[in-house]
Amino acid sequence: MHRIALILAVVALVAIGGCGGGGGDGAASNTTRQLVVGNQVIYSITGTGDNGASSGPITGTATITVYSDTATPKYGNRSLRFVWEINIQFQGHTYADNVTVYYEQGANGAIYQAGYEGARLVTSTAAPVYFPSPISAGATYSYVITYSGDPAPEQNDVNVMQKETVAGYESYRVHRTWTMNSYSGAGDDWLVPDLGLPVKSTLDGDIDDVTVTGTMVLASKNF
Repeated sequence: MHRIALILAVVALVAIGGCGGGGGDGAASNTTRQLVVGNQVIYSITGTGDNGASSGPITGTATITVYSDTATPKYGNRSLRFVWEINIQFQGHTYADNVTVYYEQGANGAIYQAGYEGARLVTSTAAPVYFPSPISAGATYSYVITYSGDPAPEQNDVNVMQKETVAGYESYRVHRTWTMNSYSGAGDDWLVPDLGLPVKSTLDGDIDDVTVTGTMVLASKNF
């Protein structure tokens, strides 16, 4: 799902998630919150890009809204879709797009990869954990996932790092790497379990040499 859409529009960026606003209120739980349909978050995007012809800074915003989905879950007990509204500026041009990413969430709060536009989860060698629950520093997850319409397998490795305080929230840093064919990338999400999503994320991908950071600026609905 890390290549879900134009790296150009940085969808995989906040890997995607986020929430809260205005600072936190103490230690993080280790149980990931159940997301609520209608949750909506706004991120500020900064970074750099190189499209082969030129390079320069990337700025903009990404708004994510959580919706329910009708797909039958394979690992969780309910299906969700995140709709990303991307608006970025690069080399004097504005790029805008909407992209949908699919997830599942289990009764314990764990969030699993389930696909992206035009490609749904088909098989995974292990539960495709995106955010674990309960979460603890030192935990690791690895799996090879395949999607419909995109038969190349994608290797994913997830490592839960130490706790860090970001924007006033105590969060768990989750490091992720992925490889599909000749493409690879890595990213970090600072997950706040009580919010259910990250307060900050970074992405470093080898498509168009994009490096970006998304930082929550507003959780506008249902938090």
